[in-house]
Amino acid sequence: MESYVGIDFTRLFKLHLTVARYGEMDVAKWWNTRGILGRYGTIAISRGFPRTHRFARARIAFAVARSRCEEVFNPPGCMTLWSLPAPVEDQFESQWQDWLDDIFPYLGSLAAKGLTSTETWSKLTLKRVAAGLLRMAVDFGLMVGTKVREFSSHHLPEESFLYLVHAIAESRPNAGSIINNPDWRMYLQTPEDVERELLHLHRYRKLHYEVAGSLAQLDLPYSSSMEYAREALR
Repeated sequence: MESYVGIDFTRLFKLHLTVARYGEMDVAKWWNTRGILGRYGTIAISRGFPRTHRFARARIAFAVARSRCEEVFNPPGCMTLWSLPAPVEDQFESQWQDWLDDIFPYLGSLAAKGLTSTETWSKLTLKRVAAGLLRMAVDFGLMVGTKVREFSSHHLPEESFLYLVHAIAESRPNAGSIINNPDWRMYLQTPEDVERELLHLHRYRKLHYEVAGSLAQLDLPYSSSMEYAREALR
């Protein structure tokens, strides 16, 4: 099968989404959906699919748009946004399936932690939830790459970073334990990201951070996160 390596599939998906929304009855009136990708769709579909309604709404809109385009413009040998070469469609779908497979083990562990409404999720539910999570990550700019995707580091605002450092230091006063604290994962920060930001803030005298071999010293300007928050709000 021919490989379309030059195609940015994330951009292709966003283009589908933009055109599908513009063509709805409450905007350009190209096809017979009304606000499925807008506010009405959120209200209607999210009730039945609270976790994956974005994915479900996109699938509905794409299917209707494709059907309508085939009715009004479908000459032989012609390619449109809704009628792409089979290899492109296959590559697009296969890549999403690969990303979904990476998320399945994580989603499957949620039931064991008591974080789902039922004891187990079916394979179809896992696929829907995984697809919704991935698409939201792409929309928020948290994933990079096209053929191979990975989560990117997120740069925290300086005020937020300083607050978190003070909060973590309350229970882990050692510099090394602060940098390697697993809580940073919630903010998509690696230990390297944390140390890089500490060095940056040290350079601008927002805190004191020095490293000598395996030894590190971190001195914060405030004694607690609450004290820092009070000063930041003044």
